[in-house]
Amino acid sequence: MGAGVAKRQGLSVGMVSNEIIHSPASRTGGFGYGTRVLMRTVQERANGRIQFLTAHEQFATGFGSDDPMLDSPAYFRHRNLKDLLRYKFMRLDMLALLDYRSEYQYFLRHRRDLPVLIWARDPRSHFDNERFLSLREPGFPDELPAQAIPPKTDSLRTYLFPKDGNPRRHVFAVSTPYLRGKLKDAYGVEPETVPHLCTVIPTWEEPVERTTRPTVVSLARLDPQKRPWLMFELARRMPDVDFVMAGKTHNQLRWQPSRVPDNLRLVGEVKGQTKADLFSDAWMLLNTAIHEALPVSWLEALGTGTPLVSCLDPEGVVSAYGRAVPFVGGVGYEMLDDLEQAMRELIEDPNDRRRRGLAGRDWVAATHNEDNFVAAWNQIVGLLGVSTQAEKV
Repeated sequence: MGAGVAKRQGLSVGMVSNEIIHSPASRTGGFGYGTRVLMRTVQERANGRIQFLTAHEQFATGFGSDDPMLDSPAYFRHRNLKDLLRYKFMRLDMLALLDYRSEYQYFLRHRRDLPVLIWARDPRSHFDNERFLSLREPGFPDELPAQAIPPKTDSLRTYLFPKDGNPRRHVFAVSTPYLRGKLKDAYGVEPETVPHLCTVIPTWEEPVERTTRPTVVSLARLDPQKRPWLMFELARRMPDVDFVMAGKTHNQLRWQPSRVPDNLRLVGEVKGQTKADLFSDAWMLLNTAIHEALPVSWLEALGTGTPLVSCLDPEGVVSAYGRAVPFVGGVGYEMLDDLEQAMRELIEDPNDRRRRGLAGRDWVAATHNEDNFVAAWNQIVGLLGVSTQAEKV
C-alpha cells in the first residue's frame, strides 16, 4: 500500500459537498463529518491535496468556521463569470462528491474532463421515499414536512453517461456496505465494483464512567425526520431516567411541546469536549428517526462503548450492539411501548448493556479506522485511473 500512496503524491481532489462540520454557515451533521473525514484523512494519510467546493447558497455569506479548513474553502456562484473561470483553471485531478445533490451539477458540467468519485452516504431508495412520505408531525395529519420530499438525483446519470457516448470515468463508494443495494434506485446506475469507504471514528481505549442515574442521549437534528416528540413522550413515561437531546434545528417544526419534562434537557448543538462528556454520561443512545443510513452519531456512541436503541437496524448493527424495536412510520407513537421496554431491558441488565457496548466499540475500531479508509481510497484512485498533474507532464 505504501508504494501505491507514494506514486500518487500530490493528487489534487475537488471535494464537492453542501455541508462542512463546525461551520455556523452550514449544517453540521453526519454529511459534514464525512466531508471532514475525507479531507483530513486523504491529506494526512494519502498524500492528497483537497479543495472544498460548494455551490450551495447557504455558503453565500461566508463559511464562518471556528475550526480552520485544511485548505481554502471555495463557494462558487452559478451565474458568475469570475467564479466560473476560477473553477475552470483550478488544478484538479478528480472530483469527490459526497452523495449527490442538484447543486453539484455546476462542478460536473464545467469540468467534463475530471473523473469522479461518488461517496454514497445516504442514497434514498424507493422504499426509503415511501417511509419519508408517511412522515407527519403530531397534530398535522395532512401536512407533509418539506424534508420528506425526495431529492432530485436524475441529473447525475446524465453527467456520468453523456449523449456523446463517452462515459465519464467514475466510481461509486459506500460508507457502509448495505448501501450498495440502494444505488440503482437512487441514481439509476448499477455499478459492478463498489468499495467500502468507511467513516473514520475514534474509539475510547478505557471503559467509560457512566452517571449513577440512567441517562439516555439523542444526538440528532431537531427536525421532523428525527421525530423528537417521541423523546418527549418517553421522558414523561420514565421520570426515573434522565433524557438529553442534542442537536441543531435545520427544518422548522410545526409541532411544539406544551411543556418540557423536568427530566429532559435540550442542549442544542454540541461538539468537542461537550459531546465527549455527553457520551461519557450516556447509558445508551436513542434513535427515533423515520430514516437513517448508518449515522455518525451511532458510530461515535459505539466508539465510547455506548449501546444503541433504535426503530431502525441497518446491517443488524443495533440488534448486535443494543436493542432494535419494530419500525412504525408516520408520527410513530405506536412504538412508545417497545422503545420503553427496550430501554428498561438495558437499564436493568448492566452486564448485557456493557457487553453490547464494548462489542460495538471493538467493531467500530476494527471497521471504521484510517487504515481501512486509506486502503479503499487507493483502490478507488486505481479504478479511476487517476494520475497527478506532475505525472501527466
